[in-house]
Amino acid sequence: MATRSELIAAIVERYARGDRAERGRILDEFAAVTGFHRMHAARLFGSGQHGRHAGPHPARRVYDDAVREALVVIWEASDRVCGKRLKPLVPILVEAMERHGHLQLAPEVRTSLLAISAATIDRALRDVRGRASGRPRRHSPPSAAVRRSVPVRTFSDWHEPPPGFFEADLVVHSCPSASGSFIQTLVVTDMATGWTECAPLLVREQGLLTEVLTELRKLLPFALLGFRTGNDSVLMNEAVLDYCQGAGIACTRCRPYRKNDQAWVEQKNGALVRRIVGYRRFDGLDAAAAMDDVALERKLFTPPFAAGEPARPQPEWARIHAELRKPDVTCCCCGRSTGQPDGYGYSRFCDLHAAWRGRLSPTMRQTYPAGERLSVDYAGQTVEVIDGATGEARRAQIFVAVLGASNFTYAEARWTQSLPDWIGCHVGAFASFGGGARQIVCDNLKAGVTAASRYEPGINRTYQDMASHYGTAVLPARVRRPRDKAKVEVAVQVVQRWVLARLRQRPIACAGAAIGSPCSPECAPWLAVGAAAAGAWPTSTFEISTSPMALAHAAVERRPLSPK
Repeated sequence: MATRSELIAAIVERYARGDRAERGRILDEFAAVTGFHRMHAARLFGSGQHGRHAGPHPARRVYDDAVREALVVIWEASDRVCGKRLKPLVPILVEAMERHGHLQLAPEVRTSLLAISAATIDRALRDVRGRASGRPRRHSPPSAAVRRSVPVRTFSDWHEPPPGFFEADLVVHSCPSASGSFIQTLVVTDMATGWTECAPLLVREQGLLTEVLTELRKLLPFALLGFRTGNDSVLMNEAVLDYCQGAGIACTRCRPYRKNDQAWVEQKNGALVRRIVGYRRFDGLDAAAAMDDVALERKLFTPPFAAGEPARPQPEWARIHAELRKPDVTCCCCGRSTGQPDGYGYSRFCDLHAAWRGRLSPTMRQTYPAGERLSVDYAGQTVEVIDGATGEARRAQIFVAVLGASNFTYAEARWTQSLPDWIGCHVGAFASFGGGARQIVCDNLKAGVTAASRYEPGINRTYQDMASHYGTAVLPARVRRPRDKAKVEVAVQVVQRWVLARLRQRPIACAGAAIGSPCSPECAPWLAVGAAAAGAWPTSTFEISTSPMALAHAAVERRPLSPK
């Protein structure tokens, strides 16, 4: 800053004597050297305030020490409230304390004290409040030293442990209030086999926990080799640590607030205890006896199969589920490829797979009132069309629309997915259906949606005008959520399987302007080839019944965009 001030002092006289052109050159040179803006440099040269330095100004003390001392007395009398609450109480406290002789103020001090603001009160009392309250020292709990002595093992540290390494956790039965005494369930789960034992605890006491753990060890089919717990003081203390060391049990713990480190026992907490016992409050000896009843144990633990009953091997449902996610793979294909000679029949195989799939993420079932929703989408596969005049091969896009209640489906071929073709396909679908639906559920393609959003999606203006013309509303599906338009996804699969798959080995010849041309009524001469491959159909559009096999009667149609 000293160098810049010296430079300003040397240039300011020449700047004052120069003309307009000279001043412009001086400003350019000064801005290039110092980095100042031209306008700022012109203000410095014009006002002559180049000697002033920017920085904080020294604070002016409006309220002296007498006002601050009186404020401290009033703050102590108000039970040390904050400045915002103390401000309206100052006139009342000053008058009352003066009347009772607890405070004697000079007139100027009294006037200043009544005029002080809430923010100034907080600033004036900052040092006093800090000395008065202080910061209490946080003492470590007794279990902190025990936790530091127990090693931490995460979920990635276990590499197929042998049977005998258990995880332990406590399930609290205190709902709706955690006050008072209530029962807690001790859950121990073997990581290798999933063997789980549960026992109720009347109180949170470490001696009782070791006694219950001793009884649970008698019920285990194998020795207890490892005991892994959370950071609860009931599970992590000197009594439990000494018990494990005396019995030769390896004691470890998980990271705080990391439930994935105890995934096995956390899963059993919900699948066994919460599912059977629920979330009610249990306390007292009667509740503990009921939770330890034989009937409850039978509900918690499924009885094993009889010794003489043959157990049929279960298919690898995870692998089969992954195979079913591939295109055109059905349960019939997977059921025949399991390689088990005494496998299940088709219906039983489907039932077992449905039961296994029901344990995965749940799906909301949608209802489709008649005329409520029309789902539209483009098929992922395209059709190769050969121009009969030039021999050029082009790919045609397949547009599919389906009504929700009746599964009435419409399909049409277009050259592109551009806005004119997108609008034309909708017009053709409405003309074939003989009307429109109240809602149109579409994908987030650029021709229909300009900005994808879960709450306020942006709709293309032309697409919105078309929807307003037909008295319908556009509801784009969520990004990467195909279940929002499940009807059209199934219809696309049917079109690809029953129409496009049968045309895969047949060359399709077409005039250059046949597909997608709004001027040509006889637009798809290759439909005859598709009809011969997929089977004849009575009309150009096809109606889908409740049976998927009825979708074999499919047609691909083009209709021009009707003028408004």
